[in-house]
Amino acid sequence: MHETVKGPDFEKLTKHMNRFDGFFTSKHARLSGYSVQNQSYHVKQGPWEKHGWGIFRYKYYPHLANQRPDLIVATLWSCGRAGHPQGVISHDTALSIHRLSTWSGQGVHMTVPKSFRRRSQCKYKVRLHYGELDETDIEDRESFRVTTPLRTIVDLLISNHIESIHLVDAINDALRQKLITFNEMKEAKLTPHERELLTALLRRVNYSKADDI
Repeated sequence: MHETVKGPDFEKLTKHMNRFDGFFTSKHARLSGYSVQNQSYHVKQGPWEKHGWGIFRYKYYPHLANQRPDLIVATLWSCGRAGHPQGVISHDTALSIHRLSTWSGQGVHMTVPKSFRRRSQCKYKVRLHYGELDETDIEDRESFRVTTPLRTIVDLLISNHIESIHLVDAINDALRQKLITFNEMKEAKLTPHERELLTALLRRVNYSKADDI
């Protein structure tokens, strides 16, 4: 089925820009009536800045405070054929977003479905983790989605690629700030192995209900 468009509709394109801090994809542009030739014209004339294959930003769009363009570009890079992002910011990067511990890691860590494939390279260094996330494991930050504090810590326990002291700091911070609660841990959809690792971490920080989750 072919897409039906009438011609360039800047107002329609702006709706996509508003969601992604001025960024948008070639797919978003086509859905707003901009042909491939028209897109090339706007890049050459200057109002559209190219941020990798099929990703643009309207240069006159005001930057929002505290936004991270690397996370937005990586999110748009993960878009499927329908134009919807498939990737969720996770692991080290999610830990940094939630401000848990001092660990930040390198590049952008992102969880994608096991079926995810992409020929083009992202402008930013992206480390992919393949897996299926439940919607309860995800928070919507408008311009991108990120794993919850609990899912983030569990994922890092499983991947075992950072020193455990950072996860001790992270769980302590999360419990103190009430970003993770007992009921959330009790009701979380965890595998037996994930729950075992989480329990062991809670014991390390002397959490009184560690054996009850």
